[in-house]
Amino acid sequence: MSVSHQFSHQELEKVGTKVVDFNRRKIKAIWDKELKTVFVEELDGKPIPSSTAFAFVYPAFFENLKR
Repeated sequence: MSVSHQFSHQELEKVGTKVVDFNRRKIKAIWDKELKTVFVEELDGKPIPSSTAFAFVYPAFFENLKR
């Protein structure tokens, strides 16, 4: 079973960082002002691989596609 967590970019842009419980440990999400994205890391600073989902935007860019 995989574990995931959703971080709101809008919320993190306002607060800067957020510590959450994840898979029985605490992790930290950090807003990067320059790249305008979220980085996730262990509390000791070790990066945690993550990805941002953009699937919701495709209909806006490809509204003329026929299914």
